[in-house]
Amino acid sequence: RYGTFKPKQAEIIPPGVDSTRFHSHQSKSENELVNTLLAPFLREPELSPLLSISRAVRRKNIPALVEAYGRSPVLRQRHNLVLVLGCREDPRQLEKQQRDVFQQIFELVDRYNLYGKVAYPKHHRRDQIPSIYRWASFRRGLFVNPALTEPFGLTLLEAAACGLPMVTTDDGGPRDILARCENGLLADVTDLEALQDALEQAGSDQHQWRSWSDNGIEAISRHFSW
Repeated sequence: RYGTFKPKQAEIIPPGVDSTRFHSHQSKSENELVNTLLAPFLREPELSPLLSISRAVRRKNIPALVEAYGRSPVLRQRHNLVLVLGCREDPRQLEKQQRDVFQQIFELVDRYNLYGKVAYPKHHRRDQIPSIYRWASFRRGLFVNPALTEPFGLTLLEAAACGLPMVTTDDGGPRDILARCENGLLADVTDLEALQDALEQAGSDQHQWRSWSDNGIEAISRHFSW
């Protein structure tokens, strides 16, 4: 649309992360704080976590992640599921879409008897988010973004900067992020079996996990750091 536009003179500047907050240097004290936050939910807190951080809206597709986890004996044996979905006091006071999402999650936890396996804390502080990523990385976990559509995926950058590999939707921005970071797998999140297979595969090889973790840290510093 610009008559004088010259593509060779254009530079793409992607969203980025603040490396003073999102980094891979863990401390014992912050790990203990996250342990305290999640302790009421997890029977075996030492298990590797599948972590998802998002708003509780339909587009983020969190119930599909819970169902894929509930269906898989492998995932239930190997991982806990940690869902950080914003803060809430009384679910009845949430917007209808948020209430519906939480109701689906509660029903799936009950259907697959996931008590002691799934954490969904009611409160967290904004400054705890980097610590939660690092806690999950310390336990050799995975960051999971099961969104039906993801225009970019800033949480993927945050997780990668903290050394946490990812399994993410094969739609939109995550394709570009993964092409540069090489730190996980894409999955068709509209297919529960495909999502389940990607999660099982991504968590099966610790050498691959370490490679993905290192790749993410380096690539974020090179391509996506502000």
